[in-house]
Amino acid sequence: MLSAGDYEGLYPAPRRFILNAKKSALGLSGFSGPEATGRWTNGPRAQVEIPVETTAQCLILVLHFGCFIDEERAPSQRVRVSANGRLMQEWTVEECALRKRIVGVDRATLPPFKTLKLDFELPDYAAPGRAGAGRDTRKRGLCLAEIELTGADALPPSSDRCWSAGVSLRGGAGLAWDRLALDGFWDRFAGGPNILELCSAEASRGLGPLFENATRLDPAASGRGGGALPLPDDGQDLVFSRHCLEDAPDPLAAIREWSRVTRIGGHVIAAVSGLRLPNRGKAPAPVAHRRFYSAGALAAAFEAALEPNTYRLRHLAELENSDRTDPDVGDIYDILMVVEKIRQPWWRLD
Repeated sequence: MLSAGDYEGLYPAPRRFILNAKKSALGLSGFSGPEATGRWTNGPRAQVEIPVETTAQCLILVLHFGCFIDEERAPSQRVRVSANGRLMQEWTVEECALRKRIVGVDRATLPPFKTLKLDFELPDYAAPGRAGAGRDTRKRGLCLAEIELTGADALPPSSDRCWSAGVSLRGGAGLAWDRLALDGFWDRFAGGPNILELCSAEASRGLGPLFENATRLDPAASGRGGGALPLPDDGQDLVFSRHCLEDAPDPLAAIREWSRVTRIGGHVIAAVSGLRLPNRGKAPAPVAHRRFYSAGALAAAFEAALEPNTYRLRHLAELENSDRTDPDVGDIYDILMVVEKIRQPWWRLD
């Protein structure tokens, strides 16, 4: 897997092409005119011609797009992306949120000339007017907001978690996930084969584990109320809790249980709903928790739960996810904290 330093070389300063501008350096066909969020495809196919001037061995493209989703007529969109006639990626998109996804183009696919042609196939396109969602008669598939293009010596290996950008998520935190995946966050803190993912059954309905090799448990049945997890001590490389602490009857006991099953050198990642972050005047997210946290309150909870010098705080950040194709959906704000479990020294604080 790539380290944080490797990512600095892979993504030094991407060349960005913004699609909502009236004039573009890109050659576009099959797209509607520019809108605030980007440009919608209009029909089953679209093409983008990108000027390329690089001596790199490969290109890494980050596509920032969302899809038209309607529960009845278009519950999902299949998106196939080809580069210079060669199929590169295929996704099934189930949410309208603008997300970031990776396309890697190797040397064999790079153009002999100075233009890279990206073809989009969208067999599940739909017209919002016919779906009863307004008067728009365009045959919409995806809304392309931005393309980032970077040259690199090699493509990231298939095991690298940057390829997980765009994974289907509930709760609106998708773009935040993508940013973390692209800057190497998950490779720094989610290494190792033994991963425990704690997420309520309601939040995870219809979704597999976020990590392919993860064990998923519903903390409502084990650990959420401070009960014992059905796992041995010191066995997990990562315990990832998604919005469990907000509803735990005994949050300190839950934190202690997460630490118990984590190995020395492993990590506990807790994602919680933020308390004090603004919602930009939009309707609040439909969440009903027992409690919310500030960044300081989350850190204080871990400090109260765990003995001194048994962990180290490695990351604490306020995340926001507000880039959507639907302007009526409220923003999502989360707090993310990472602690590393360490071996307690022989000495103790007085």
